[in-house]
Amino acid sequence: MHALVFRRFCHWTLAFCFNNAISQMGIPYVQLDNNDIWAGLDNLNRYDSALVLDDGFGIGELKNLPPRNAYYAIDVHNNPEKHYLPHIGQFSKIYCAQNELGVKLLKSFSVESEWLPLAYDTIGWGYYPEHRTEWKRDVAYVASWSTQRRIEMRDLVKNMGGFTEISFRDEMAREFRASKVCLNDFGRQTNGKTCGDHINARTFEVMGTGSMLLTARPEIPDLDLMGFKDGVHLVLWDDVKDCMEKLDYYIKHDDEREAIAYAGQQKVLAEHTYKQRCEKILGDMEVWHE
Repeated sequence: MHALVFRRFCHWTLAFCFNNAISQMGIPYVQLDNNDIWAGLDNLNRYDSALVLDDGFGIGELKNLPPRNAYYAIDVHNNPEKHYLPHIGQFSKIYCAQNELGVKLLKSFSVESEWLPLAYDTIGWGYYPEHRTEWKRDVAYVASWSTQRRIEMRDLVKNMGGFTEISFRDEMAREFRASKVCLNDFGRQTNGKTCGDHINARTFEVMGTGSMLLTARPEIPDLDLMGFKDGVHLVLWDDVKDCMEKLDYYIKHDDEREAIAYAGQQKVLAEHTYKQRCEKILGDMEVWHE
């Protein structure tokens, strides 16, 4: 039996997606709360392997890890000296959801890891293979309203009658798919200061539903490294004015917009699903081949 270890604290999006993918693959496993392991309520060395997930809260010491183990981390840029470096060396294999702010950051601390970006959950978010032919609104924009730029954009979208409410995964996916264009921002502050400027989950979630993604141009090259092309798979904006101008254009040009939306969706489904992420990790752990 294999163990999927995560913390049932706050949100657990990553564990939800991996749970769906591993179940889809038919591999027997158990879910374990790492808080319980720290409290001595379970012992990891009785399992054949352990995949430890981090939804952005860091990691503590996990005693008696089985030899086949791996760690997948989302946000190691959040105070790595405190939340990651003290215990990250306990793992045989480390994967980071970010490249610049994950793999390269850990490299600066002499920690080796592999870049494995976030992805799309075809079970939790849904699978939409058919072409879209009608929409109930022009725009949707969902984010944590943590920067002034995001708040400004949210208010503009609200005034347009757009969708801005956070809802559960499949519900949000349906709302995205029902919108002509979906906006995204990587969290850059109004003053230009970067605040976690990396490729977020919304990038894959919007494209996976088959809607056109209109997203901020990141300072980092991760989108290019993944092969996403501006004007082909998605559309990039540089500031709020540019975003609103491009939004107006693509709302009015159905054929161009839907061609981009479809190309983006096909690339995500072909290369960026959580099932593929699991196949990669479990293959490296020699679990997938059992």
